[in-house]
Amino acid sequence: MNEYETLATRPPKIMTKAELIDRLKKRARPKVEPHLSPSGDSLTNLKAQSDQGNERRIARLRDRLSADSERAQIDQAFSRLEGFARVNFENER
Repeated sequence: MNEYETLATRPPKIMTKAELIDRLKKRARPKVEPHLSPSGDSLTNLKAQSDQGNERRIARLRDRLSADSERAQIDQAFSRLEGFARVNFENER
């Protein structure tokens, strides 16, 4: 595998909402099959490993994005309070 192929297979370092939505759209959905016999153990194991990796990445994306969103909301609240305190301090002089 050359350098470009390895870069293409790795997930990006920056986590975005677009990646989360894309991964949720590509999530495997159970399919109704007329028979219950599996087509092969190795194929089933590969699909399961791929699905597990995707689910782990989705969980990590959700955690990081929600933590970043909460942090942004807290920072915004504190900046508003800082401005309010500054105005009140100047008025009380």
